[in-house]
Amino acid sequence: MAYYRFFSALIFCAIIVCTTISVHAQMWTAVTPLPNQAVNTIIEFDNALYAGTGEGLYRSFDKGQSWDNIGDFNNRTIVNLSVSNNELFICPVSAGIWSFSQNEWKDISSNLPQQTTVYSVVRRGTSLFAATNFNGIYRSDNNGSTWDIVGLPNLDVRSLILSGNTIFAGALDFQANRGSLFRSSDNGNTWIRSDTGLTSTFSKILVLGEGELFVGTLGGGVFISKDSARTWQQRSNGLTNLGVNALIWNKGILMAGTDAGGAFISRDSGKTWRDANYMLVPKKINDLININDVPYCATNLGVWSCDLSVNNIEEQTESYSSDWQVNPQPAMTTVNIRSSHNKSIDKVIMTDIMGARVMNDAIIMDNHISCSIADLSPGIYFIQIYLVSGKTDIIPIVKQ
Repeated sequence: MAYYRFFSALIFCAIIVCTTISVHAQMWTAVTPLPNQAVNTIIEFDNALYAGTGEGLYRSFDKGQSWDNIGDFNNRTIVNLSVSNNELFICPVSAGIWSFSQNEWKDISSNLPQQTTVYSVVRRGTSLFAATNFNGIYRSDNNGSTWDIVGLPNLDVRSLILSGNTIFAGALDFQANRGSLFRSSDNGNTWIRSDTGLTSTFSKILVLGEGELFVGTLGGGVFISKDSARTWQQRSNGLTNLGVNALIWNKGILMAGTDAGGAFISRDSGKTWRDANYMLVPKKINDLININDVPYCATNLGVWSCDLSVNNIEEQTESYSSDWQVNPQPAMTTVNIRSSHNKSIDKVIMTDIMGARVMNDAIIMDNHISCSIADLSPGIYFIQIYLVSGKTDIIPIVKQ
């Protein structure tokens, strides 16, 4: 209940910000929280939003305003959700694959190796493919009743994607000590290494653009291939964090969710990137999806959404990310906020998530603020900065 009030109030405060500062009319907001705040994966299926957490699977029919637990899987962490042919596939840690269709659960792990973690499931025709940790790729031709290994044994395979008749797989090649891409055009019977130019340590996520294939990596950012994965070029200019956990493509816009730098967007197929983190407090993004042109991200602080306009992403990003430097974030005793553009500060007000002013000692030194937060309870707070110019900026901070 405390978390419910916490994030409901956060949404309320974000609405106040929207009506007060028109230049920031679109921003990230936290949806109503889940009992377990750490969300590893999200997906849309059958007019509902599904979230995989450390305590099972949750479902929302109102875009995250309320959630129901529909399976705890013995309290195992859900690491992947996949949808294919009106069927939802759930992958808990060390528990294979479960399918969900017409409100019925079915364990389809059958003869998969015991305690296997599956990171991706795709369907090609009547065949299901499963990417596993350190066990390669398995295929089932009977909807999961039985499975056979078809390639890449002993590799840690994290991503699968289907393009036409070709299946692409991203993995960690321990022998080469780097990320690797493989492709198969014969339903997984043979796999060909397809990663010339890919130099990153791990190929974690794959996404299709318009005639392009993108891979997000841990350590190397984003790579692009325009020749069906035969050759790759790095596309990470502007990414301040090169650990990419998630990628989505929508109407010419590529969005990346990073391991410690929040969200980034690119309008030129990854040639240049800009951060898109206005009011996004958690900077570790575990997953991204697109619902009716609205991105949703799974984070360790729940699910966040943002109605980003392609016309003003840069405007809101520059105002929040470039103008104010917050250190440390999160903080325990003191938080320092400085204007990188030398904005002169008139006064400062700190509010809690309910919008109530909290007691704090704020020291203002022209374009620098130092706030004592040692006596505050852990949570998210908003610092309203009233400028000499007459404008107001609002900065979220996290108290540990």
